[in-house]
Amino acid sequence: ERSFHVFIGSLVGVFAVVGLLLNLMIWKVVVQPVTRLSALADRSALWLAHDPAAQIVLAGDWNVAPTDDDVWDRDYFDGKTHVTDAERQAVAAFAGHGFTDVALPYAPGYTFWDYFRNAYERDHGIRIDHIMLSPQAADCLRACGVVAAQGYLYSCAIDGEALVAGFAR
Repeated sequence: ERSFHVFIGSLVGVFAVVGLLLNLMIWKVVVQPVTRLSALADRSALWLAHDPAAQIVLAGDWNVAPTDDDVWDRDYFDGKTHVTDAERQAVAAFAGHGFTDVALPYAPGYTFWDYFRNAYERDHGIRIDHIMLSPQAADCLRACGVVAAQGYLYSCAIDGEALVAGFAR
């Protein structure tokens, strides 16, 4: 019987606030998550090399919008976090190792909106949540989608929507 490995959560460890300019201090905050994300991409490639049949799920809030289509306005994000070449290259490395971001075909659109200026109502969002699957895990995917969570829950602001995926054995 094949094993099914799941890594869920914040892969980057440090959250950079949407809209921060890339000054020296903020860039140091971004570099560490990018380094960790790149290391995870390399590690996941080793997992697949060791066991090509492994079913690996890498999911969470990665705080990276991989393409210009993943942000509401590319010009707005110029010089800010979430869209730097280093961040995008770190996410692209997973595809280079055989992983697929399965959320995009099932759940196109954004997964995060700023708390201010009616960003949700104006659809001024970004897609920073991802579900990356190894080829064997992708074969088991049966459904994927977004669970709307915009609003307030227990007096805590909810700034995004949850990605969920269903798998068959």
